Amino acid sequence: MKILFSTAPLHKEIWGDLAEVGSLLPPLGLCYLAAVTRELGHETAILDCYAEKIDYSLAVERIINENPDIVGISSTTQEIGAASLLARELKKKKPALLVLIGGVHITSTPLETMKRYPDFDIGFIGEGEAAMAAFLKAYEKKEPLWSVSGLIFRCPTRMSAEMDNIPSQYYVSNEELVMTPRMGAISDLDTLPIPAFDLLPELATHYSPAITNYKRSPVMGLVSSRGCPGQCTFCDRSMFGNRIRMHSVGRIMEIIDLLMNKYGIREINFYDDTLVAQRSRVIELCNHLIENKVDLTWSCNARVNLVNPELLQLMAKAGCWQISYGIESGEQALLDSLKKGITLEQVERAVKWSKEVGMQIKAYYIIGLPGETRDSLRKTKESILGLPLDDICLEFFTPFPGTVLYDQIVAEGVPIPDWEDMNTLKLTYIPVGFEEKELRDAFKDIIKRFYLRPRIIYGYMKRFASPGKMILLARVFFDFIRSKH
Repeated sequence: MKILFSTAPLHKEIWGDLAEVGSLLPPLGLCYLAAVTRELGHETAILDCYAEKIDYSLAVERIINENPDIVGISSTTQEIGAASLLARELKKKKPALLVLIGGVHITSTPLETMKRYPDFDIGFIGEGEAAMAAFLKAYEKKEPLWSVSGLIFRCPTRMSAEMDNIPSQYYVSNEELVMTPRMGAISDLDTLPIPAFDLLPELATHYSPAITNYKRSPVMGLVSSRGCPGQCTFCDRSMFGNRIRMHSVGRIMEIIDLLMNKYGIREINFYDDTLVAQRSRVIELCNHLIENKVDLTWSCNARVNLVNPELLQLMAKAGCWQISYGIESGEQALLDSLKKGITLEQVERAVKWSKEVGMQIKAYYIIGLPGETRDSLRKTKESILGLPLDDICLEFFTPFPGTVLYDQIVAEGVPIPDWEDMNTLKLTYIPVGFEEKELRDAFKDIIKRFYLRPRIIYGYMKRFASPGKMILLARVFFDFIRSKH
């Protein structure tokens, strides 16, 4: 069989002009899936619509010209409408085409997604690699789909002869859909094949984090673990769960060596939820980089309660130049209500220690959270401006499906925004006691006060040798401040 995996078609309206300086990372999930299907002997291709700047019409044309038997689309919440439109247009051109949907959105809200978008034939819930292998085996042998874990599909299916034997508990939504028990998480990530980077467009020219998030290029984003130990109520853990599973240092270096030697990559941005979750693995990775004099710079995400001066010093020595912390708020009571599991004292210590070893510090903050008050908003602003941060990612609270806060808001009868509007830069939720304009004004005021300080401007000038980058950043910054967001 021929299988084509695709991202959702290009939809610039999600980010507007910020797309010019935002992250464009490789679709690692699709690369793992493609490696699995190719290893099973199937002809496999990947179409990354974002990297190739492909809209709906061109995406449909490209896919139909490839003449696949199966198309698998990966989608986040804000992209699900675009993914559905792609599926619909493909079905118009080739009605017999089997369209699969996977990713974080279908995992967090499978039933509503399949009911709302009838052009998806089968949804994959959770990690897709093992489920994909089991599905393809059943599909080829015409075995019952309900025997494959981690699926949601319509009934009757094309294999309608199996319907009488489906266990009754698998039927959902008045017997319109069948959802099988979720497949267990992959315990050993090293059992997965190396991601199929060769099926993507040229890595060095098509992918990079945001221009503020790398020091050298070409740069590549990697995820070396799955799962997060945190219990944050604003975060969706339905995809990978709380149990952390990790690539070994040997496999990480195998992937990095491939990226460096074959694709010329010189910097890695680790997008693990928290790279430092297992300290011994980070120490082993750092020692390997140091002892082998690997010419690599890198950055990562971490939690403020999982670092200490010795670890940070070793990371810096091994090439880590930027560390990102999720601080979220300057109000301890709000952090506690979010089950963030950190204290403001830990925030101050981690930032201080990171600065002392010479790292750049990026911090994530959210405003407009449930329970936000004018006092907590003031404290968040004081935290942002008072800590020696080098960069911030400020977002509006967005009630993503699959999160505790989403369920809480639904239960309270608060209107939920359209899925396509859930991108954290659009204000879609107004906490009690606030007006929309007040939150928008606070957002812009924080951004201006943080970035228009001489220390921050000078820091960017030192980091960016290219005047063109500074001009682009300045133009997008002022366009954003003048915008409606």
